[in-house]
Amino acid sequence: MREHWELPAEDDLVQAGLDWLLLLLDRYASNICDNFLMLIWRCWNVRNSVVMAGERVSVDGSVAFLSRYMVSLLQIRQQGPLDDVKGKHKVIKRWAPPMGDVLKINVDGAFIVETGAAAVGVVIRNKDGTPLLMACRKVVHCRDAEEIEALACLEGSRMGARWADCSFILESDNASVIEKLKMREWQRSNVAPVILDTLHAKAELGSLAFAKIGREQNKVAHELAHLALRKDVNCVWFAQIFQSA
Repeated sequence: MREHWELPAEDDLVQAGLDWLLLLLDRYASNICDNFLMLIWRCWNVRNSVVMAGERVSVDGSVAFLSRYMVSLLQIRQQGPLDDVKGKHKVIKRWAPPMGDVLKINVDGAFIVETGAAAVGVVIRNKDGTPLLMACRKVVHCRDAEEIEALACLEGSRMGARWADCSFILESDNASVIEKLKMREWQRSNVAPVILDTLHAKAELGSLAFAKIGREQNKVAHELAHLALRKDVNCVWFAQIFQSA
């Protein structure tokens, strides 16, 4: 990482007491401190991915990820577009809140091919972007990535029943599942039963539209699904908890 970033000297990275990190950060310029804190964060993130979820993460992959991530953060701070490796401009797409009284349901599924572990994440937000509900849970039996994405849509549709009279937009970053949910004719596919259950859940709501979004717009649901994988938890949080926190 030192080939790409300026970091504290190796000799200073010694735990000399409870305040060693604060004392270390006090000695260096803010940009070096930012780099070092990002590196620590990535180390902890990789540790959780390996220990909790059984993922394989390479050093080169982490270097590339941190380099791109820091550039993205700096350019977002400056309100500028991102440049890709070909010199073209990329537009940074962020999650957009719904209009009026419509609620947005964002869902995502996580699936590890090597172990078959799977989980779903759901967040429901209003026009202010306030989360009314967040949920994550592991799924015991799952065939593949498409099935867990379909199950995430089913989970989100059922979670919306708490506000059954409202209108909803359900967003997923999986194009295949969203396309199947929008089809009018009967389908022959491995996820057809889950799609049918989701459409039945849709009928219980005021209205529900399905939309495909990019992964960068679906980060909260993504993190919730991976939280369930890492921590092996099944949780639902409601608005009252967020407001009192």
